[in-house]
Amino acid sequence: MSDLTIATEVTTGALVITAGRRGRALKRLRRGVASAIAQRPAAVVLDLSQAPSWCVPAALAAGLGRFRRGVPVIATVPRRMRALSLMPGVTTAPLPRVLARLPGFRLAADRVCARFHPDLAAAGQARALVSEAAAHWQVEHLAASAQLIASELVSNAVEHAGTDVYFQLLRMRHGLCIAVRDDDPRPPRLSARESRSTRGRGLAIVARTAHRWGCLVGTADKIVWAALRDTMGRPARAGSAHLSAA
Repeated sequence: MSDLTIATEVTTGALVITAGRRGRALKRLRRGVASAIAQRPAAVVLDLSQAPSWCVPAALAAGLGRFRRGVPVIATVPRRMRALSLMPGVTTAPLPRVLARLPGFRLAADRVCARFHPDLAAAGQARALVSEAAAHWQVEHLAASAQLIASELVSNAVEHAGTDVYFQLLRMRHGLCIAVRDDDPRPPRLSARESRSTRGRGLAIVARTAHRWGCLVGTADKIVWAALRDTMGRPARAGSAHLSAA
């Protein structure tokens, strides 16, 4: 599959591997699935809906055979091959429906969604959204740390990627998760120089402030995320109001 692509999915924290119409290079597919699983996403979705029929069974064997490390692997195949959907982890459902069924970043109870242009105002807009959401969710004690992380992740995306920034703040059962997606596949790097700098400290601040953080890298995009643990508040309950910003 010479036109294999890997895309990040900021709403669910999944990596989507899409195989095109040319059915070659199964070794590349195996490597792509292995690389995706190694990043520990919420799920790996193998989209074979456009792949030629003759290569789909081999692609399923190559892709689903890499299941490991607790990362679910789901494959979607053409409707004309619905008999394959009897296999565990295989469906003929279209990709948007498959993604809609995923639990997201560790079962978020609610989320704030925004898209920012790559300019200096983006970080301030992210901080304002975090402040509003923290008050709405009654986790004001996490607001300062979440604003700091959001500001650094958005600023880093604006400065280094220079593309539109897709921002999500998720209310988890035991805290918050901030996820920022941009259209630059180069992963961020935490350097010794950055950790000693007094400005633009970016990932050094995120690493010190967050409970956990990481990066999901696709063929032409990436997501950098960070989680904050709530040690003071009550666990979130699903069904709270949804907030969003365009």
